Amino acid sequence: MSEGDIQKAVDLYLDMGTTGVHTGTGASADRNATLFSDDDVRDAIPARFDRLIGDPEPPGFPGMSEWLSGAINFQPAEEVEESIEELTQSGNDPLYRPPDDLNTPGTYQEAMKKAKDSRKWLLVNIQASDEFGSMLLNRDIWSHETVKQIIQSAFVFFQRDRASSQGSTFASNHNITSFPVVCIVDPRTGRKVKQWAGDKFRGPLSATDMLSDFMGENPYGSSPVPSRASLTDTSSGVSSPRNSEVVQSITIPDTPGLPIAKKAKETPPLEMPTDLPTLGSPDEVRVAIRLSNGQKKQVSFRDSNSLHVIQQWVSSIEYLGPSKFQVRMSHPPKTLDISPSTLETISTAGVKGALLVVVLVATEDED
Repeated sequence: MSEGDIQKAVDLYLDMGTTGVHTGTGASADRNATLFSDDDVRDAIPARFDRLIGDPEPPGFPGMSEWLSGAINFQPAEEVEESIEELTQSGNDPLYRPPDDLNTPGTYQEAMKKAKDSRKWLLVNIQASDEFGSMLLNRDIWSHETVKQIIQSAFVFFQRDRASSQGSTFASNHNITSFPVVCIVDPRTGRKVKQWAGDKFRGPLSATDMLSDFMGENPYGSSPVPSRASLTDTSSGVSSPRNSEVVQSITIPDTPGLPIAKKAKETPPLEMPTDLPTLGSPDEVRVAIRLSNGQKKQVSFRDSNSLHVIQQWVSSIEYLGPSKFQVRMSHPPKTLDISPSTLETISTAGVKGALLVVVLVATEDED
């Protein structure tokens, strides 16, 4: 009405007086009082509890959901969680159960005597119930069939927890502070000849290799030898037995004025056998052979092959005459008859799955 003119709006207001102004009394006030009177307020909708699906009402107030009931009745984890010691020692979980079929009962001294009488190394595993690595050894290593066969054939197994009197005494006597640990002890002297941390056994294959390697290098009754990693090579001026063999085969040509080296008359190497099976053949037998340079090879033979096939294979691979080496089985420790006249076969000799070790032998030079 004032068309944006403030002065005109003020004049109009003054001209109208109080006729169109509501002061909060009269009809407007009566209407507000009527709207907000208690008589006109609607009653609250009554609460209703019901269940669409599920079991009968759980304990608690009516209409409590299963989730809420479970949350109220929740027990802290520390009250229901089983300790590693309970899993490993009580055998509650079969996955982590100790290897009772391998473990030697009784005292450590009794285990030592048993190993000495049976001419086997003593394999000691000291565990820690609060270390998960101990459970992994039980689950993955000591329960594996191949590992068990190796242990039963060449070792007496002794497993104890570090908290036990036997375990703590062994750890103290041999200055062991990290667990779990695996040791090999010479039962004739009580000396610890090998020690591995538990995490070195990363799987059954790793454990099989390490135990087989020790057996191959240290047949029971011999003095444990240093690892091949500690042997010096030709660059340091000292040659290994294999390198010495190579040096012996070098000859100096006839040169006037120079002495002529004495040539060794050696039997030439044999040719590689041709009657080897293909992988997966029904008559295939796999044998591990450790060469004289420390390399280990997995070789397939036929179970009907004569043991002479091993001599042929080694002679060809090593490029050595048959008189320059022997092949020995780690356990039971013995030298195999691999000559052409042998009557034993791969099957009858029991070399399936065994570790065979190539040993160089010294021979006198012939004129």
